Formats: sequence, C-alpha cells, structure tokens
Amino acid sequence: MKYKSFFFVFLLGIALFWAACGGRDYLYGDYEVEYLPTYPISGDWRVKQVTLSSTGQDSIIAANYSKLYISNTAFNTKDTIWVELDLFKAKVFAAVSAKTFGSESVKNWNAYDNIKRDSVISAAGDSIVSVQNGKILNLVPKGPFGKDDSIYFEVKISAKKNNAVFFKNYKFYGHRYNGYN
Repeated sequence: MKYKSFFFVFLLGIALFWAACGGRDYLYGDYEVEYLPTYPISGDWRVKQVTLSSTGQDSIIAANYSKLYISNTAFNTKDTIWVELDLFKAKVFAAVSAKTFGSESVKNWNAYDNIKRDSVISAAGDSIVSVQNGKILNLVPKGPFGKDDSIYFEVKISAKKNNAVFFKNYKFYGHRYNGYN
C-alpha cells in the first residue's frame, strides 16, 4: 500500500513539474521576438573620440570608451533615430536595411544639458550638428569580448556668435555594448 501511494505522489509531482515547465508549448507555439523598427542600429555603444585638426592629423581625445546611445524616436519609425553622446544629442536620418545613418545641420538638443561640452562651442551658444558616414558593421572582431557589432561615424559641431562661426570635427568608432530589441 505504501508503494502505491508513493508511486501516485511521484507521478503527480512529475505531472505538475511538466505542466509548470512549459509542457503546453504545443498550444502556444514558440514565442516570436519583436524588434524595434531601428533594431540593427539602436542600442548602447561604447565609442572612442578622435578630433580632426585642420592639417588632417587625427588625435585621440578619449583614451577610455564613452557611452553612446542610439534609440528610436517617439514616432517609432525606422527612418529616424536619436544619437546621444556627451557632446551632442541629435535626431538623424537612418537607413535601417543598409545599416547607415546621418543628417546635415540638425539641432543639438543637448546644448544646455551638457557640462562636458567643448568650451569654444559652449561659449558660442546654440550649436548645429552634422552626423555623416554613420555605419554599422556586423560581427567585426574589435570588441573586448571577441566579435561584436562595430560602429563608425563622423560629426561636425558648429555654432555662430557675432558673425563668427566656431566648429570642430570628430570621428567616433567603437562596439556594441547592448542592443535594444
């Protein structure tokens, strides 16, 4: 009699375990992952900053990686993204299928929020940002953990004050830190 009750409790435990651990997947099927419209481009990135001089010489400004955030806009379309870094925050055009992005002369939405901005541009007032040649390369062996998605883009930040134009050119390159699905 003891064996029958033990066997019954054992079978009941297995049945409950099977039901709790997804034994009904045949009813619901596999879950489909839904991606944001800007998925291959959007995410957290870690980038290094290179300042371009007028002579064409590159000088690395940031020895450590800076945080770059790329996200979709409130319209949730795949042709416009927010690109946000310490120096700027701009709404730029994106071609998700080609994994490229960029815009000419857009407003720097980070103009008053950022303490780390360049002092020359900061003193000039409102700044304009041009993001050019932005591209994402899939699974390039550049990250600290082997193959990661890689990013590259160029930025020109300019401002005008008293009929004088101040500008600086930058290059940014780095790797994906996290993706927004």
